[in-house]
Amino acid sequence: MSIVGTRIKQVREQRGLTQKDLANRIYKSPATVSTYEVGMQTPPTDVLLSIARVLHVPITYLAGQTSDNGISALHLNAQQKEVLDLLMGEFTTPTGNGEDLFPQQVKIIRRIPSCLARRTINKSKRSSTGLFGTGPFPVSCVIFAIIGWLLCILKMVVLLLSRYKLSV
Repeated sequence: MSIVGTRIKQVREQRGLTQKDLANRIYKSPATVSTYEVGMQTPPTDVLLSIARVLHVPITYLAGQTSDNGISALHLNAQQKEVLDLLMGEFTTPTGNGEDLFPQQVKIIRRIPSCLARRTINKSKRSSTGLFGTGPFPVSCVIFAIIGWLLCILKMVVLLLSRYKLSV
């Protein structure tokens, strides 16, 4: 497998997309996406650019020129980076467009609280380490948490209203 193919597959799977989903979004066949992922064929530059846009990563990451997949939040742990990456992907290319939550969206929503609750106590200094690993929770953490919960609540309200055929 080539580095391009490996990274396409890795990011596609992180986004919860199938080969068919990606193929539909870049106007190619699933077989073509498969040949890219296994390294049998290298995607042309225009197709690689389309894949990068759909997966919300820099083209340089897919091409193997950088190891940074576009998440610039320093001091996040691996789980927090993964959830942030999934959220960014969901905002740019949602896995669903209906009123019901799709499995990938439910997976992301369920993982947010555990990422926000990550706090470790340094027993020798009795200080807490917040989301970014430096001191108590900074304002940006609180804002991120509030926005995440508000989005969850809003989606649930819309679902309930649609189920009971109520209007706003």
